[in-house]
Amino acid sequence: MIKLLYFRKKILFLFILVVGFTAISKPGLAYVIHDDGWDGPGQNSWSMSYYFGTMTPDLAPVDVKSTLVSALSVWSSVVDITFTETISANQNNAIDFSFVTGNHGDGYPLNPGGALAHGFFPAPPNPETIGGDVHFNDNYLWEIGNSLGALPLILNGLRSMK
Repeated sequence: MIKLLYFRKKILFLFILVVGFTAISKPGLAYVIHDDGWDGPGQNSWSMSYYFGTMTPDLAPVDVKSTLVSALSVWSSVVDITFTETISANQNNAIDFSFVTGNHGDGYPLNPGGALAHGFFPAPPNPETIGGDVHFNDNYLWEIGNSLGALPLILNGLRSMK
């Protein structure tokens, strides 16, 4: 599982994959629910694709991918949703995962000491190609396992999924 070490202190981060949620690393506000998502009020099955963009140098890309695919699998085991990997970024009905820093083109910079990650609501209110995307702040050190003593990222995120 992906874990996070932040200046040698344990920090809980809600890893939000689900579209319709966003993660904010401010005290007292872990996530916000907004609208119904791509399939309406959640009564229908849905198919989505996912894309892996820029990876962190902290981890092997294959490890990041397998960890995030595991999280998607847990999500689809309890929600009628099917995920398929794509080799193209910025698709409709897709989640693009990227590790980024600073100003990275979406108007929400990820700086040291700031948000650990952010995700975008589906369309509307966001344009389709950015809706659902998840950007991890690569100013932080990411790990798989528990060798650095960080907290479980995916398990905390799974409890927050719609």
